[in-house]
Amino acid sequence: MKKAIGIIGGDLRQRYLADVLLKPVVFFANESINERETVIKVCNLSDIFLESDIIIAPIPFSRDKKHVYSKYFVEVVSIESFISKITKDNIIIGGPFTDEVLADFKNIGCSVIDITDIETFKLKNAIPTAEGVIAEIIHKLDCTIHGSKGLILGYGYCGKRMAKNLKDLGASVEVYTLNSIEERAVPNNGLNLLCELPPNKKYNYIINTIPKVVLEAERILACTTLFIDITEAYQMDHDCFVKMRGIPGRFSPRTAGTIIGEILNELIKSVTGEND
Repeated sequence: MKKAIGIIGGDLRQRYLADVLLKPVVFFANESINERETVIKVCNLSDIFLESDIIIAPIPFSRDKKHVYSKYFVEVVSIESFISKITKDNIIIGGPFTDEVLADFKNIGCSVIDITDIETFKLKNAIPTAEGVIAEIIHKLDCTIHGSKGLILGYGYCGKRMAKNLKDLGASVEVYTLNSIEERAVPNNGLNLLCELPPNKKYNYIINTIPKVVLEAERILACTTLFIDITEAYQMDHDCFVKMRGIPGRFSPRTAGTIIGEILNELIKSVTGEND
């Protein structure tokens, strides 16, 4: 197996994770990425695959389902072009991947690891995600978090972390979830459970973490002046609506990149069978 790790695309997180990786890195990027002792930059997509068997794809892999996501490309790279370079010897790590992309990987016969499905990633990535959302709330509100009223839709990793952080800052937080196990956890963690929608009260903010529409637009507008969606579920054209994706890369790229890099080191050791 080739010694270098290939990195393609992404945002500031990829710059920081490159410093954490225990193996040499080949980075497909423009002049915004600086070469250093353990990082070599290439400007041709094919060169990544010549130097590396393990390819670190961006998170998210794509924002438009047509192109590989990156802030570092001289020219955009289509998903089709990226896939055309892959062979059965490659190990692709990144995510999330669509069913169509996964089918292409399967046809090629390469190995694929969706890092966004790994429990450790979900748990640790929720920390910068929650802090980024709270930073946005502070920026948008004309009042303090302390004493504010918020509703969180969903109580998974991100919803749970946001609820805890907001509560610790003195907010009154209610949670609505579709998951019966999460429902039981809400009151156990000292939070108020909203049993059904739509709510009959006003909130300073509502945060959606559920990847589907559970509250219609007109109901949202009746309940709050700030609605933050960290999924792709809602498409609203209104001043109250804030779509937040790639939150860790925007607000805490160093921490988020370090989290990914440390997880990648363990993954790479497991797939290569190498020890420290």
